[in-house]
Amino acid sequence: MKRSTLSKLALTLVAAFVFVGANAQYPAAIRTDYVNVDETIYQTEGFKLTLYAAPDPLYHPSYDAVTNTGFNTMSQWQWVYDGTDFSTGSTVLKAWTTGENYVEILPANLPAAGSTRIFRVKERFNVAGACESATEQFRTVAVVAAPVITAFAGTNFSTSWTQVTAGTEYSYCGEGLGDNLSITLTENGSDATLREYTYGITALRTAYDGNMVAIAGQTDVDVTATLGQTADLDAMIAGLSHTFTIPVLNMYVNATVKVPTKYVFNVTANSLTSKISRLSHKRADIAVNVPFNNVPATTVTYWLYPTPTTGPIYHIPNNFTF
Repeated sequence: MKRSTLSKLALTLVAAFVFVGANAQYPAAIRTDYVNVDETIYQTEGFKLTLYAAPDPLYHPSYDAVTNTGFNTMSQWQWVYDGTDFSTGSTVLKAWTTGENYVEILPANLPAAGSTRIFRVKERFNVAGACESATEQFRTVAVVAAPVITAFAGTNFSTSWTQVTAGTEYSYCGEGLGDNLSITLTENGSDATLREYTYGITALRTAYDGNMVAIAGQTDVDVTATLGQTADLDAMIAGLSHTFTIPVLNMYVNATVKVPTKYVFNVTANSLTSKISRLSHKRADIAVNVPFNNVPATTVTYWLYPTPTTGPIYHIPNNFTF
């Protein structure tokens, strides 16, 4: 073959190589849920997560982003952290590995809640001399403490209530009153725009006879469906300070007679979930959301008493016969 023909062929191959490189596209997503968003990743302490680096499209023309397969047999990736850049990353999280563009970050690789760590990655083509990428990619992971409800109290919103113990116990001679419950949360290290929460509030009702003895079958009857709330992952409430409105409370009717009635409210055990913790469960490949039991033991009690009726006065009549 003539030298001119060889030169033309070489130039054609180079041109094709450059053309493919210029027009290759990174995937919109990897394994469906993993996307390229330039943001700090907020992750709840104690939960692992996985990061993926998109393969160079030129070197991986058969790559399938849905299954994260189809790599060539010579490209490698390395993940590091600490240091100011990839070259000074003093901790190798995952050494150069062929055909694996991901890293699993275990809780032990993450800092304490309220702190951040930057994870860096590079790709190289493992030919003689190892053709390493000139640039790195990185993501910052901020570790967040598990959400905690720190305060739960009645507010005596309706001033008709008689305060027995501030915040925890009230009474009323009558019925038809409600109240507001005040709930305060903390989530150390969280971002304000991600502070969304859900939890349950359990309501129990006990009815008493005139001797204040609980009526059979009417002790701690669960009335959460009408007076409380259940955790709703699709309708989380924003902010660290919440208010729950208790509907009007009425006395239990026992055989047509209204009797003394007690209502007790508390945060449902194992019901607390935050937006960040739910995301963290997803990133940790936990199929079922795992709520927290970081709730106060405080209960708020409301007593309703029938208004007593003063009976007529009795005496020995003037016409008493001896």
